[in-house]
Amino acid sequence: MSQGMSVWWLMRVFIASSIAADSSSLADVLEASGFRTSTSDDIPAGVSWIEGITKALESCDAVVLVPRKTAVSKVARVAGMASLLSKPFIAVISPGMTENDLPFSLRDPAVQLSGSASADGEKIRDALQGVLTLAALRGSETGDRSPAGALPNPSAAPNLSAGEWAVRANSSIVDSCSTPFSAPYRAIAFPDGVIDGVGTLQFSADDLAHALFVTGRAPGDRAQYGTASLWEWLHRTSLIPAYVRRHYKGGRLVRSRLATELDRSELVGFSYALGQAVTAIFCREKLQVSHLLHVDRYGGHYNLAFGATRKRADLFGISPNGWVVAEAKGRSRSMETGLSAKLRAQKRSIAAIGGVRPWLALGCVASFPIDAVGMRIDAVDPIEEEVESIEIPASLDDYMLAYYAPFVVAIDAGDAAERDDLIVESRFGSFGVTVRMSTDVYIRVQQAAGGEIRGLSEDLQVFLQGLPADSSGLLADGIAIETDWAEAMAIADWLG
Repeated sequence: MSQGMSVWWLMRVFIASSIAADSSSLADVLEASGFRTSTSDDIPAGVSWIEGITKALESCDAVVLVPRKTAVSKVARVAGMASLLSKPFIAVISPGMTENDLPFSLRDPAVQLSGSASADGEKIRDALQGVLTLAALRGSETGDRSPAGALPNPSAAPNLSAGEWAVRANSSIVDSCSTPFSAPYRAIAFPDGVIDGVGTLQFSADDLAHALFVTGRAPGDRAQYGTASLWEWLHRTSLIPAYVRRHYKGGRLVRSRLATELDRSELVGFSYALGQAVTAIFCREKLQVSHLLHVDRYGGHYNLAFGATRKRADLFGISPNGWVVAEAKGRSRSMETGLSAKLRAQKRSIAAIGGVRPWLALGCVASFPIDAVGMRIDAVDPIEEEVESIEIPASLDDYMLAYYAPFVVAIDAGDAAERDDLIVESRFGSFGVTVRMSTDVYIRVQQAAGGEIRGLSEDLQVFLQGLPADSSGLLADGIAIETDWAEAMAIADWLG
């Protein structure tokens, strides 16, 4: 063996495969190439799988993952554990498989095996050399100890190909917390020119927090609910860091391990809240609905009753083209057969708002298909009106007060932070949430709540149009909810 290769005798590689034969054959290939290997078969008797794998990963320099389509669970869990322990890893794709068969996702190519021991050994060796060399480079930049046996002189690192790909893929797991969520959508039966039939919805954790605020009932009428309404909003908001994670395949929204272990009633509640939030984001991003709130919150603000129909839509809001009505649904699995047809037949449940027929009345479903990665969205624009459709007696002034008053309640209830001529801000530190609002909007809504409601919508329109381009991340409604959940979003517990 050449001097340049002798360094690899010190490399310790853990091989993760659900099939013992794969581990054994691959170990032979790697050891012939100068690596020391271990597998799950080396875990001592009497030691739990989790404890044994953790100790094995802690003592290794890199991980080789060998997924199989019919046995992926443990390999996926090892991938997540390796990421959390900052261990470089590569995935090898067995003959007859493709990258689409992997139980986890790499942004760049993995190592495709050919079945030739010598050729495959060289491919894997080069990939491992790459991940270990870049790990050493990163360690030298941060002052961390380089993995045992890594190249002692990082400046002598060779040109990297497969290894560099693998490191970039591994790093994407950690860096993904700064990327937006991404969810594919399908739009059915919308008028021509309104929205593309298929596409992708992108949004942030802050967008989810904002959407959960406007689609909930709180913080609402203090006289009726007191501070309980504020706690209800914080409860809804805290669903996100508890139950939502960002997959490293393009930022797909997946559920945490805790979410998958909820009992049925708890999971239904979470799915419902998430479905409402995603519907609100969809309406804002794809239909330009800058202000959207729950029908019950509007009704509660003005003590309105809407009749006995149970088919009433959840949400309504204003867009440049007119009123939009939305029925939101969440599903913990695939959208059931026939639900699209039901949405088309059901959702014209609000005939008019302030005497004006809605421009659009859609049904929107956020679901988690079993055969796909993460959440998807299906939106349907129905045409027929319900026999028991209702009318909402809303003027724009009344609507805007009902929309903004809860934000003022939240600002007043939190710990005051930045406050100047442009922004008022309050923090809920233990929840990792900050509510930020245009000062002009805040003051004007306070005045409206005190009785000066006439002209509110016109004044708000002037304020919002006059906001500077960079206004502390405020959305089109002059509001921003900032979250400190990046670390929670990056946890790969959903692999376990």
